Amino acid sequence: MIRARRGERGLTLIEVTTAVTILAICASLLAPMMLAVLEGDRLDETKEEMAILADALLAYYGDTLAFPAEPRDLWENSPAVAGWKGPYVSPSLNDPLLRVKLSGADTDFDSWAMPYVFVPNGIFSRKIRSYGPNRALGGGDDVEKVVDVNAFLREITRGELVAINRAIYLYNLDSLFESPLAPPWANVRATLQAEGYLPVVSDYDTDGWGQSYVVSGPPVMSATSAGAP
Repeated sequence: MIRARRGERGLTLIEVTTAVTILAICASLLAPMMLAVLEGDRLDETKEEMAILADALLAYYGDTLAFPAEPRDLWENSPAVAGWKGPYVSPSLNDPLLRVKLSGADTDFDSWAMPYVFVPNGIFSRKIRSYGPNRALGGGDDVEKVVDVNAFLREITRGELVAINRAIYLYNLDSLFESPLAPPWANVRATLQAEGYLPVVSDYDTDGWGQSYVVSGPPVMSATSAGAP
């Protein structure tokens, strides 16, 4: 028969119970902290993915002058959109986004396994939305990133105005007294293009926001844009 050595003893039931209780208390305190860290990581990952999508939306708009309806449009031109030069991201966004099967279709998901949504935010702006930890619209935890193209359209307009006003200047040097330019812009544009001072392309029909350029006169000395509506 094996006997315990003198001075050695096993743990009593009370000691075991106490140890288990302490471990349980520690676990209950650590669990929320671990969950908070995990949710923070998911939030950071989702924001990084949304930044990638935002850059892709700007590139898409720059080529097509329209917003994509859904993330898939950034890498699949179906139905065909004029001016599309993608893919603007890989199907898996270079694999920061999870690509899984959902109802037979490949769909990109946020860190909480919900698809990203593009939401209209005015004519020249879109929101990229994640429903957040609760996986439902609302609740105060939605994650959104606004993509605004007004700065892009402003640069387009400035570039066009440089060409337009140079054309008006050169025309006036040659023909100001014989045949001064007169409003509206459509007439001025037609004359400048017919006389070879301005390229015959539709780019100069309107400014970046689709509005007619503004001229006054006669004689017309320059053109301006009313800016964002």
